[in-house]
Amino acid sequence: MIFLSEEITVPGEFLTVEEEFSAGKNTFEDQEGNIYSAKVGIKEFNQNEREVSVKEKKHVSLIEAGSIITAQVSLVKDSVVVLSVLKTEKNGKEQVSNFPVVQLMISKVAREHIMNLRDEFKVGDVIKAKVIKVNKFGIDVTTAFPELGVIKAFCSKCRGSLSLFNKTLKCAKCGSIEKRKLSSEFK
Repeated sequence: MIFLSEEITVPGEFLTVEEEFSAGKNTFEDQEGNIYSAKVGIKEFNQNEREVSVKEKKHVSLIEAGSIITAQVSLVKDSVVVLSVLKTEKNGKEQVSNFPVVQLMISKVAREHIMNLRDEFKVGDVIKAKVIKVNKFGIDVTTAFPELGVIKAFCSKCRGSLSLFNKTLKCAKCGSIEKRKLSSEFK
């Protein structure tokens, strides 16, 4: 039985350990027995042979300015939101990012002045952001457009899903009312 992951893997990404699977095509093993991807592609776990490989994907492009990322909020500080990248695309085509974590600066959240980032984003929220710059130090993103911002929000008290009722976010579980920098595509 072969299990294909839908996630794209990039060179150097950890796949598994030698105790679980042996290194197959387009992978390599380090001295500690960790197995990594050697190519851009899809992870392929062969349960019968106990082998992991990477099925090469030919038409994958790297993240660039103008790309849209979907990410989960990992940390909210006074002037920056730390995001874990879930998906990257441009013009409907999936892209690969060698930066699994990006930062959203307070100045790039909205066109108007933001007083407190903790009112706009909470840990666990899923957001859409636009890449404005890519360099060797990281990726700069913005949510300063109506279609960008939080697309899925969770209650900061009970972690229930928040729903939109007449421009107000409300938790169906505990009734808490919260604020976010919402995308026009909020679900």
